[in-house]
Amino acid sequence: MLRAKDLGEWKIIDIFHKNFEEAPDLLVPFGDDVSVVDLGKDALAAIKTDMLVASTDVPPGMTDWQVGRKAVVGTISDFAAKGVEPKAVLVSLGIPAEYSKISLEALAKGVNAGAREYGAFVLGGDTNESRDLVIAVMLLGATRKGQITLRSTAKPNDIVAVTGPFGKTAAGLQCLVDKTVRIRRKLEAELLEALYMPKARLNEGLTLSKRGLTTSIIDSSDGLAWSLHELSKSSRKGFIVDKLPTTESVKEYAKMSNIKLEDLILYGGEEYELVMTVNQEKWEEAKEAIEQVGGKLIRIGRTTRERGVRYKRGHDTILIESRGWEHFKSGDQNKETLARRFR
Repeated sequence: MLRAKDLGEWKIIDIFHKNFEEAPDLLVPFGDDVSVVDLGKDALAAIKTDMLVASTDVPPGMTDWQVGRKAVVGTISDFAAKGVEPKAVLVSLGIPAEYSKISLEALAKGVNAGAREYGAFVLGGDTNESRDLVIAVMLLGATRKGQITLRSTAKPNDIVAVTGPFGKTAAGLQCLVDKTVRIRRKLEAELLEALYMPKARLNEGLTLSKRGLTTSIIDSSDGLAWSLHELSKSSRKGFIVDKLPTTESVKEYAKMSNIKLEDLILYGGEEYELVMTVNQEKWEEAKEAIEQVGGKLIRIGRTTRERGVRYKRGHDTILIESRGWEHFKSGDQNKETLARRFR
C-alpha cells in the first residue's frame, strides 16, 4: 500500500485536485499562487492559505516573534506574485501543551507585525493542541479582473526577470548546519538576517499588476530553479538563463564552504523574490515602474519555444534541474535538499 511518504507532496495535491469538483468559470487555475472568487462588477476576492510546521519550516535560532512574522510574510508573498493587496489575516494554531506563555506572546506579536507590515489586520482564527507548533495562515484580499497575471501566459522571446538576488537564505541555512566553516561574524549576521527576516515584494507585485507589465509571474519560496520550471511547465515555454543574480556575501560563503555558488542561487528557496516574464517592448517601462517604488528588476534570461530550463554559462549550456523541497519525501532523493534547507 502506498503511503504519503511514498507519494510526496505534489502527488498528494494531485490526488485531492482530481477528487475536487472544479468551480465553473474558474479565473485562476488550481495550483496557482492564489485562488479568487468572482464578486461581480469586475471585483474579485482573493484567498490564500499556507501552513508553517515548526519541525520542518523553522531553522535553529529563529525567535518565536520571527516565526510568527514569517508565517504571515510567506503567505503575503503569494499575494505579491498576483498583485493582490492583503486586507485580512486569519490564523489557526496548533500549540504544544508545554509551550510557554512568554513564547505565545512573542508568537502573537510576530503574527501581528507580519500583517501590519503589509497593511493587513489579523481578524481572528482558531486554536487547538498539537504535538508540534503549527501555524496555518489564511489571507484575504481584493483585486479586479484583468489585474491578475497567471503562471501560464508567458510568450516566446519574453524577458525573464527577478526582483532581487538569490542565495543568501541557502547560505544562511548552511551557516547553521555546518559549523566547521568559519566565517566572519558580520558575514554570518548578514546571511542569517536574510533567513530569519524575509521580505515579501508586495509593492513591486502591486505595481506590476496594476500596470499589466508581466506575462507570467510566481514567487520564489521554493527556490529559483523550481519557480522557473513551474513557469515553464504552466506556460509550455522554454527558459534560457544567462545570469544568476547573487551578492558578494554569498560568493564569499560559497568560496569558504566549497559549495557550488550555482547551487546556493538556484536551489535554496525562501527568498520570496518574484520571478516573471516581461514582453520586451514593456521592459524599460517595467524597470522604471519598479524603481519608482524602491525596488529593482534584474534581467536573467529569455523564453523560447523549445521546452526546458537551461543555463547558458560561457560557451556551455546546461540543464537546470527541477529540484526543490517536497514535503513527505525523506529518502535519498531529498538528501541534498535536506542538507540545504534543514527540512
